[in-house]
Amino acid sequence: MSPKNPSFEENGGAAHSLGNELEFNNDPHLDIEEQINQLEEIIFDSFHLPLTSLSLINEQRLLRQVDQVKAKIPEQIEQAINILQRKKIIISEAEDTARHIIDSAQKRANQILNETGIIQQAEMEARELRQTVQSECEALHMHTLAEVEKMRTSAMAELEHLQNTTLQEAERIQRGADDYADAVLNNLEQNLHEMLRILENGRRQLDSQNNQGR
Repeated sequence: MSPKNPSFEENGGAAHSLGNELEFNNDPHLDIEEQINQLEEIIFDSFHLPLTSLSLINEQRLLRQVDQVKAKIPEQIEQAINILQRKKIIISEAEDTARHIIDSAQKRANQILNETGIIQQAEMEARELRQTVQSECEALHMHTLAEVEKMRTSAMAELEHLQNTTLQEAERIQRGADDYADAVLNNLEQNLHEMLRILENGRRQLDSQNNQGR
């Protein structure tokens, strides 16, 4: 923290204005890391005296932030202790459960080993189960391949149909465009013929009037 400057403290208005340039969230419910970050911001955003390494810091705001950090530390420690205690309980319960499972499995294994008939029956059932599973897997594999081939064939047929439909639609649109252009040109040709006929009639009338005037 920078040393106090008596002349600056006498200017209470200037210090108060400088200390309130930036507002920080003093919520006591923020976690300890956020409280420390705000403490750093108060220091870094303080007014630096030119040509020196000294800074003017609002002491009240800094101490208030430090108090909030100090108040938050016991809560964070208590939370950490609770987490550690809960972790120990979970580990202990897991170890007890694991021991129980291992003991039960060991007892079951000993019982099976003492019963040769059961072992032989289990081996036979295991072989049968393995054969059944293998047969089902092979059947499923063949069925899957057949379904994939069926889907591929269907997709190819659909694609071909879509291509044909698209080509037919394009040809239909092209024919429609050609018909429309032909109709427009025919109409234009008729209009031109009509205009030429009108011009020819007008010229004849004009020539007739000129001849009569002579």
